[in-house]
Formats: sequence, C-alpha cells, structure tokens
Amino acid sequence: MISLSDRLSVPQVFFNDKHIGGADDTIQFLEKEWGSDSLAEILAKSNPTDQRLREITDKAVLPKDPLPRAESDQVVLPGGTKMSVLELLETKLKPRLSGSAHSAGLLGLFKGHKNTFTGAEAMEAWKNDFGLDNEEEAMAFASQLLKRKIMHLINHKNDVLEEEFSASKTLFYRLQCFHTPYILNSYRIWDTTADTNDPMGVLDRLKTLLGKVESSVTNDKGEVDYKQAVYKEGYAEFEEAVCELQLIDMGTLDHKTLLVRNPLLRSMHGSSKWLCFTPGSKLLFLELRHLFFVTHTNSLSHTRQ
Repeated sequence: MISLSDRLSVPQVFFNDKHIGGADDTIQFLEKEWGSDSLAEILAKSNPTDQRLREITDKAVLPKDPLPRAESDQVVLPGGTKMSVLELLETKLKPRLSGSAHSAGLLGLFKGHKNTFTGAEAMEAWKNDFGLDNEEEAMAFASQLLKRKIMHLINHKNDVLEEEFSASKTLFYRLQCFHTPYILNSYRIWDTTADTNDPMGVLDRLKTLLGKVESSVTNDKGEVDYKQAVYKEGYAEFEEAVCELQLIDMGTLDHKTLLVRNPLLRSMHGSSKWLCFTPGSKLLFLELRHLFFVTHTNSLSHTRQ
C-alpha cells in the first residue's frame, strides 16, 4: 500500500492504474469528473498494468498457529504453581521491578545502572507478592530467573556467580526486557519451541500481531498514534513473540527469500540472530520501524552498562 499510494490508511481507491485516494477523495473525484472525457478514458482501459493492482485469484493463505510452547517454558513460582514468561513479566515482575537508576563506585560517581533493582529490593517484593515467610523459596525463585536469563546480575563481584542470587543492597539486577533497548527482539531470551523450519510462517504471525496493535491506535482518518501502541493490549504479546526470530537460521533461507521477500531477514546481518534497532533499520514493513522508533525513543537514551 505504501509503495502504491504512499499512504497507510484504507481504503485506497484505484481506477485501473490511477490512484484516486481515500473515500472522501473518491467522492470528490466522481462529483467533479462524472461524465467527463477523462473519467471515460480511465474506465475504458481494460486492466491495470501494475501486477499489484490485479484481481487476486489465489486462495488466501492464513497464518499458521504457532508451535505449542514446551512445558519447560513455564516458570515455577514460589508455592509450585507455574506461569508463562510473558505473564510473569507483565503481571509480577515489570510492575514491581522496572527499577530506577542506581550508581556504583566511590561515592556513586563512577558508573550508573539504568532500570535496575537491588537484590534486597527484589527479595522484599517477592515476599510481599507471594506471601513468603522465609527466604529459601525466594532465593530459589531468583536463581531460576537468573538461570533462564529473565533477569541479569549487572555489577559483578568476584565472590558472586552470575547465576547465584544475593539479597544484597549493593548488587544490582535488571530484567531482560529492559536490558538491551537497542535490540528489537530482546524482550526475553527465546529458550522454548521455535518454528525454525518455517521462518515465513513466523513472520506472517508477527505481521498479524503487529497489525492488531496498529489498528487499535489508528483513528478514523487513518492516523496512527504510535506512542500509545506500547500501552495497548497485544503489544507485549508481539514484543515477546518477535523474540522467536533469535532462533531463525539464516543459512536455511534461499537467496530469493532473503533479498526479495523479507527486508526484515535481510537486516539480520551475517549469522546474527538479533535485530539491532537503529533509525535506519530495514525492517519487514514500514509500520514496524515506525512503531519501535517511537515507542522506544525514551529507552534509546538509556545506555545500558
């Protein structure tokens, strides 16, 4: 639609190859040109010469359902119940542990850590959220989050391992979803089932998810409020789902797929599985670039250390 009309809103009306515009533009055009020779000339042409405007006769192919998540994708909560990574982050971790800026070093002047929380703060939050009377369950839960890389230890000390939690006031942690804002598909580390045999199917599902978010922030004039997209239902689902691309193997894709059909995959330089977010990224579709550029603008200034 963008390449044909340079517009995102629908409908866009074409008379053969001539772009008329949206609904209002079409009404105005017909009121002005009805019965004119120019309209008759346009309508006299047989079919559009641009193949993209030809009538679609192929049967529509709907995106396939994603593969079922592995049981190991569930996170075991204190008390033994289980929860998906997405639900855990959105309902338990992000609301309480989005963090703030902490400083480390002599008098706190040497290094700043954005979106971090201390081990002591995490311990207090989990005791309250899960009604824990002892620290053992909270410690086991924290170790699980570190092992799954759902959160990370930021300032290392020689006597503390990366996957070893400490309820210290001087050790800082950060949730993975806040860890690398320049990386598009880094909401989580994808350690579950991935549809590596059908990368096109994965991309089609991502387009569908993003389309729902974009539709929810599009007004009657076709204007898209990208700043509000991050707050809409479905945004977090998309942000997590796009992480499946971490496991897409570039070597399995044919040359035509890489160069013609998917600029998103073409932007995954070399064998990299991460989509680096920069204002000039060539993504699968223009809406994706706009969406992440606007909603992550504030995060881009938070250099992670």
